[in-house]
Amino acid sequence: MTPPDSRRQQDPEDVDAFLAAVLRTVEWIQANTRTVTIAAVVAVVAVAAGIYYNNYQEDVRQQAASQLQQLQSQLQGQPPDTLGAAIENFVSRYGDTRYGDEARLLMGRIQLTNSGWQEAISTLEPVAGEYPADSPTGYAARKLLAAAHEGADNTDRALELYDDLASNSQFAFQRNEAAADRARLLAEQGRLAEAEEIYARLVSEADTSAAGVASADLQSYRLKLGEIQARVAAGGSSADTASGGG
Repeated sequence: MTPPDSRRQQDPEDVDAFLAAVLRTVEWIQANTRTVTIAAVVAVVAVAAGIYYNNYQEDVRQQAASQLQQLQSQLQGQPPDTLGAAIENFVSRYGDTRYGDEARLLMGRIQLTNSGWQEAISTLEPVAGEYPADSPTGYAARKLLAAAHEGADNTDRALELYDDLASNSQFAFQRNEAAADRARLLAEQGRLAEAEEIYARLVSEADTSAAGVASADLQSYRLKLGEIQARVAAGGSSADTASGGG
């Protein structure tokens, strides 16, 4: 008995159909040579443009990082307001990079130093809106922005920012600092019961767990709590000024 051929026997009709399809493809390419050539050139140009753009963006990021580092170094040895123009120029050039937002934080600090509350708010609000509270940039933006709103007597907005930080900051010490800032501002507004509740919670958490409260901070919280409790016992009102409330 003849063993079956191990190779698959192809149907002549299948071969003819395949060859016909190949011939149609060849005929289409011959008839549309210009279209095929243009499409190939466009594809090559698109790839090259993408590579160039990525390289360009990386160069921009490196330049921005280097110049921002120089600005930060200069800020250590010069009065902050002398660098305002340099920072504005940096933002105009690199504002679309993440380094642009870091420069906006520097600008916000300078504006706060000069009591430019509204200018600082305009500078910092977009940054705070772009980053979450548990990111370094988002945390710094909210801290500065809350101070600006305090300076501008926008108490409700400042309290809102401190509450956001107290709830969502990454580290326990950041959350505690924000809660203490909120309590301080509440006490300054005469909202003693709310302030007392926050300080009492901070003291209780520090006494019962590793809540990220330094000993000096804990002593400060206890002192503030005692002051507020004394004011409440004496019938304190919004007209009172908390001792050491700054």
